[in-house]
Amino acid sequence: MNKCFRESLGVIFYLWYRLLGKRENILSLYFHNPSEDLFEKIIRSLHRMGYRFVSVEEFTSILSAPTEAKAHRPIAFVSFDDGWKNNLKLIPIMEKYNVPMTLFVSTEPILSGNYWWEYPLAFRGLNYVNGLKKLSREDFLAEVEHCKTLVTLERSAMTEDELCQFAQHPLVDIQSHTHTHPILTKCPADILEYELVYSKNYLESFLQKSIDVFSYPNGSFSPEVVEGVKAAGYKYAFTTEATSIKDWGGDWLQIPRRSINDGGGLYENLSKIFGVWQRILR
Repeated sequence: MNKCFRESLGVIFYLWYRLLGKRENILSLYFHNPSEDLFEKIIRSLHRMGYRFVSVEEFTSILSAPTEAKAHRPIAFVSFDDGWKNNLKLIPIMEKYNVPMTLFVSTEPILSGNYWWEYPLAFRGLNYVNGLKKLSREDFLAEVEHCKTLVTLERSAMTEDELCQFAQHPLVDIQSHTHTHPILTKCPADILEYELVYSKNYLESFLQKSIDVFSYPNGSFSPEVVEGVKAAGYKYAFTTEATSIKDWGGDWLQIPRRSINDGGGLYENLSKIFGVWQRILR
């Protein structure tokens, strides 16, 4: 499905939502590496609809409140996964619309410069990357290391200095996204513990702040992974499940978020933000 066709569907789905859909007063969203243009279009649209952007602290506080005490004005929680260098360019837009951002950082790419999937993506494309995610951990690691010997990349992740500067901005909150961004459901218990604990300890030491919020890489989790997140000392964890907040079951280690397609258009993404796209194109 090409971008133009997806955007045409997005217009239809979004118009249907505006005419017949029930407004959602609490949104939970996440980006990866959007362009400045797409980010501002989405934020401006939500701002014009009356949404107020909130930090993860205020978001979880509102979710903790009794139903009758929840904010009447619609709110949106905005998060980012990974720690892409281009996220730094979004600061002026965040300031313009007063958008707090929670950035879930994978710490190894901050040190090495790139994310594991960039190598197989450059080598053989997206289908190859998706296939790697289904392999055993041993085969997965072997394939990725092979790709690294064949591909040279420019740095795409923030540096330590950039992350430190970004973290000092009053609208930015840094939290954990593991160390190497593995498929956690493929990790043995010792590697799972290492990924969860090392990134937490690294960020706490480096940024001199408490790290108690987590997001699952690739959206992959299981009961064992959730237990590992709890044992590592995280209070809250975000999934990539597109469930609406009103239908969320209340598990603080499985808070839903709806994904923004960095390569999509405004209306495709608005229809995803309000859950219409997911309901129609299951």
